[in-house]
Amino acid sequence: MNKSKESKIFNKLNSSKFNFPVIILCVLVFFIGTNEAFTYTKNNVYFEFGGDAFLGSINYEKLLNSKLYLRTGLMVWNNQDRNSSGTETSNIFLLGAGYIYRLKNNSNLEIGLTVSERNSNTVFTVPVGYRYQPKNSGFMFRITVVPFFSQEGLMPWGGISLGYTF
Repeated sequence: MNKSKESKIFNKLNSSKFNFPVIILCVLVFFIGTNEAFTYTKNNVYFEFGGDAFLGSINYEKLLNSKLYLRTGLMVWNNQDRNSSGTETSNIFLLGAGYIYRLKNNSNLEIGLTVSERNSNTVFTVPVGYRYQPKNSGFMFRITVVPFFSQEGLMPWGGISLGYTF
């Protein structure tokens, strides 16, 4: 795909007609076809090294049922310009949703969609990976491949998450 086509796609996504909650709603409606009883814990808190926020983030997930989750996260860092003596605090807020495919016991595959704002650019990520999450409270672990989609193009990345489910 050439640069002009990429720019048109991202400009269209960033236009006022584009609405992120509509994407989340579509993802939820598409995957919500489950009638099984909810037998899993409903909350996750974890630190992600790398991942959707690029350097790392603290995250909270709310499981809607045994297959779907909503996620929010935050990364804060001090950005120091080498040409000046000051530092600037920068924040990245993450908002996303995902689908969990149960393999067996505590092992799962996951795919998600996350959006964040970085340097006035909207960045989309599609984390795909493995998740160890107990049905009851306890240690949780994730390892994901996280491609970044932005106006600058596609950049492959990854992340490792360690946290607690309750």
